[in-house]
Amino acid sequence: MLHRLHEGKIFAPIIDDNKYCLVHQVVNKLDHKNLDFYSVDIATKRNGNDIVIEIGDGQVSDYVGWSLQNFIKVLCYLAQ
Repeated sequence: MLHRLHEGKIFAPIIDDNKYCLVHQVVNKLDHKNLDFYSVDIATKRNGNDIVIEIGDGQVSDYVGWSLQNFIKVLCYLAQ
């Protein structure tokens, strides 16, 4: 699952409390870097625990988990 962040706003196709908390932990750790936009890839392990598997600069090759319409809405928001 991919969570996109921009100026503290989280964009996600689906977000639950555990993933939300995990993404905020990432945000807090990266806050000092003054990044405008980055992506956080989260996977759920077999035991049900969520883990961060990658933090990127937002250059993604797919919109995994997103409907095309919602992904376009995020891009339009970011273009403003």
